[in-house]
Order: sequence, then C-alpha cells, then structure tokens
Amino acid sequence: MGYEIGLVKNTKCYHMKKKKEFIYLSTWKHYFVNRNRIRILLKNYSFKKIIERMAFAIVLMYLRSLYVALTKKDALYLLYFLKAIIWNILKIKDTYINRMIIQRRRVVPDKTIEKYIFPYSLELAFIKLILRKSLRNITRVLC
Repeated sequence: MGYEIGLVKNTKCYHMKKKKEFIYLSTWKHYFVNRNRIRILLKNYSFKKIIERMAFAIVLMYLRSLYVALTKKDALYLLYFLKAIIWNILKIKDTYINRMIIQRRRVVPDKTIEKYIFPYSLELAFIKLILRKSLRNITRVLC
C-alpha cells in the first residue's frame, strides 16, 4: 500500500484508553464517533461494501448506544446516535462529492485494505466484553 511500519520498543503511548473508557464515552464523543464512522463508511468503501456493511454497522452502533444509555441511565446516548444519523442524511450531498474525489483517486481495492485492519468492529469487541462479564457473573451465581 506504500507505507512501511516499524517497531520502536521504547516509545510511550499517551492516548491509550482502557476498554471500559471506550465503552463509556461522553455523549458528545459518542455522537462524533458514530457520526464519523457512518461518514467514513460512505466516503471510503466501494458501493458493494457499503451495501454489505451499512445496516450491520448501524445496528451495532444502536445496540452500543442502547446499552450505554441503559447502564448510565442517560437517554442522551440514544438521542445522539439518532443525531449522528440525521447529520449524515443532511450532509449526504457533501459526502457524495467527497466520495467521488476519493474513489477517483483510489488505487487499492477494499479487499487489499482489509488485510491490514482490525478483523472486527469495536462494537463486536464490546459485545464480546459484555458476554464475558455476563458469563463470569452467571458462573459466580451457580458456583
């Protein structure tokens, strides 16, 4: 793809977050994560991949929003999820213009890029974390 990756063992990571901190983003950060995720999907993926992934991505974002809204007892997470979708609908013309520019310059297909990215979404990692936690609680009750 044109980039080289190297390893530097004595570096410091100043923005490392725990999984729990990612799960419980502030409502504004939650909004921007969802908003930008939808826009990135629309701008950067091939039309075929958008069709394959958009519904699944939105369902996962909704489930995460619902879970956080219920655990934090704050309905704003659901409201900001809807706001992210509405923002993308209102900005569809701008997104389409940016998409055309990006797709014209594109030299690498989705399949090649996907070899180098995280194999599943953060929402699936989040669901996996919840399931592990639930199984531990069930095991404690049964034992």
